[in-house]
Amino acid sequence: MFNIELNQTHQTMKALKVVGGVVVLLVVVVAVLAFTMPTHVSVTRSTKIDAPADYVMKHVKNFAQINAWSPWMDKDPEMTSSIEGEDGQVGTVYSWSGNEDVGKGEQTLTEISDGKVVSHLHFITPFEGEANATTTFSEVDGMTEVSWAYDSEMPIPMNVMGLFMDMEEMLGPDFQKGMDNLKALVESNKSSKNEFDGFTIETIDMPERTYIGARDTVPMAEMGAFFATNFGQIMGSMTKAGLEMAGMPSGLYFIWDEEGQSTEMMAAIPAAAGSELEGFESFKIGGKALKVDYYGPYEGAAGPHMAMEKYMKWHGSIMNGPAIEEYANDPTTVSDPSETHTIIYYPIDEGLRD
Repeated sequence: MFNIELNQTHQTMKALKVVGGVVVLLVVVVAVLAFTMPTHVSVTRSTKIDAPADYVMKHVKNFAQINAWSPWMDKDPEMTSSIEGEDGQVGTVYSWSGNEDVGKGEQTLTEISDGKVVSHLHFITPFEGEANATTTFSEVDGMTEVSWAYDSEMPIPMNVMGLFMDMEEMLGPDFQKGMDNLKALVESNKSSKNEFDGFTIETIDMPERTYIGARDTVPMAEMGAFFATNFGQIMGSMTKAGLEMAGMPSGLYFIWDEEGQSTEMMAAIPAAAGSELEGFESFKIGGKALKVDYYGPYEGAAGPHMAMEKYMKWHGSIMNGPAIEEYANDPTTVSDPSETHTIIYYPIDEGLRD
């Protein structure tokens, strides 16, 4: 009986030694792995977007845009979010809360510089964690290369979990989807962008018309006198000839020489297409055009013209005629100069607009 109990004790001790040895071995293996495996985790995905870098950056640094391209919105369309602070500025906080696929957390803008937006991520559920998200932008051959990177630290011994968690496999597809979503969103918004410097620009089909008027190269300082002299003569001659006005008095600008302070222009009144009037020039125009309404004194009319130029550069539009200013009301009949209404048209080549 004593020998049996002794034998059982011996076997138990032997088993404990084996288990203890295995535990020690596992601890040693974990320790070795912990000190040899990386503690830094990084995942990066990139894309090329047909838009200027600063325009692309607005869609990333402004949290109001993030839900429109975030890959995690598809995982929980009911996810709630909020923004604290001035959107698009360092210190702004974006908070989200959703199902188990998206969890709960906060994202804080920590850096905005030329070509870079950095934010700090604080994950609350389903696990506590910290990370940085860095988006970089660089223009190459008319396109913007965008890279979206995720960086986090896994301290020893937690870094051993990297054996069982492939972050590339876990996050890579989501980050690529985010880049694809961002590209689609930005390029769609770019093609429909029509507001520049506070002016809304329309694309219209201008009815064909003929402008009747006087054309000459005029010093900019004498433009007012040129209009005053010719508008009255044109109106009087049109009335005598039985020609009806098809619009308000206008200025057509064929050449604008800022350096020489002169312009080749036409003081004109629109009439029916094909109209002619002895002693005056005729200029027929119609078709696709850009249009902007400007309210204010003539001295400020450079603003909408600059907005038109920005629009054309943005969309790749090309002018195929003179810039036209239609003076929709008489500044002497309004009580406030801000009520003076000028309609500006830029005829464009329809085939070159995107």
